[in-house]
Amino acid sequence: MMSSVSQPTSMGLEDEQSSLEAERDKYRQGYSNMTVVVKELQQQLAQYKLRCAGVDTLAVVLKEAKQESVILARQKKALETAITNLQNRLSTNNLSASVNIEETDLYVPGTSKQTLDNIARENARLRSLLKNAEHQSGKKSIDDSQELKTLVEGLESDKNQLQAQLQEVEGIKLNMVRQYEETIAKLKKDMAEEKEKMRKDFDKYKNSDKDSSKGRSEDKKSVECQTLGMQLDLVDNLKRSLKNIAEQCKELDEDLDNLKITLMNQRWQIHSDAKERQHMANISEYKNNFLLVYSQEIEAWKQEADLNRAENVRLVQIVEDLQRTLNQLRQKPHIDPSMVEILKQQIQVCTEDFNNERKDHEQALNQKKQLQAEVEKLKEE
Repeated sequence: MMSSVSQPTSMGLEDEQSSLEAERDKYRQGYSNMTVVVKELQQQLAQYKLRCAGVDTLAVVLKEAKQESVILARQKKALETAITNLQNRLSTNNLSASVNIEETDLYVPGTSKQTLDNIARENARLRSLLKNAEHQSGKKSIDDSQELKTLVEGLESDKNQLQAQLQEVEGIKLNMVRQYEETIAKLKKDMAEEKEKMRKDFDKYKNSDKDSSKGRSEDKKSVECQTLGMQLDLVDNLKRSLKNIAEQCKELDEDLDNLKITLMNQRWQIHSDAKERQHMANISEYKNNFLLVYSQEIEAWKQEADLNRAENVRLVQIVEDLQRTLNQLRQKPHIDPSMVEILKQQIQVCTEDFNNERKDHEQALNQKKQLQAEVEKLKEE
């Protein structure tokens, strides 16, 4: 009776032991794969952080280069102003104002020691400024030449496009100004001809009035006065037309200036939008690559799970064979106590392995949930 009760119990324990070992191996393998994936993702994250840091560093370098370019331009302007002043002083003293001293030139500094000291100090100061500017510019250009090369090429391209647009606008402006100048010249010519005609008519009227003042009727004088008044009104109308045309030319100049500003703003907006699209494309590419790698890893886990299932089936078959062997041994009249003790130890080991495997399985599930949360977070970003 005792032997019949213990036989199913040991069989169940052995089945449970085999299934636990198979599940433990499966979860261990899954945990190992998950650890490798996490390490790869951490490496990729570190690489992208380095790239972001490099972009920030390049932005700081470009900002410093722009500031130094502005400072150098101011220093250059100051040096040019100082050279111009010195040349003016030389010209006032009837000396050569050329920057290069020829062999035949005579230099007469003067008899004042204070003047010579001031010139020497000014010369030393200018040399020091020029040397420092050249040194800083050369050093910085060597350090930043590779980083600024791409930016300079892009700016040159933008500059060429803007210059082409400005040339088109200038051409339109010149055509409009030429048309208005032609119209104004024509109006001036017409007005001059009309004035000349009026002057001739007036002179003719005066002469005819002197010659035949007694014989001319009052009706004829009234008609001529009306004609003269109409001509004067025409002159006033021409003056008003010229004034209106001048105001229109002024408004057109303002419209052209506004058009230039609008075109420059549009060009800058297009450039900014292109940069933004490139940035979004890079982010999208990074997300797609990450999701592709993650899907490949999931597929690999599925294949590994299938292999583990096959291994589990094989182990179950082995356990069944062992169970049959144990039953055969128990059915024999003489049972080996050492064999029974060994089987009990194996069952105890399997039980401990099952408990450990269950803990590992719980840890693997928690890590899987964390990775899925990170993936969802990246998708949302």
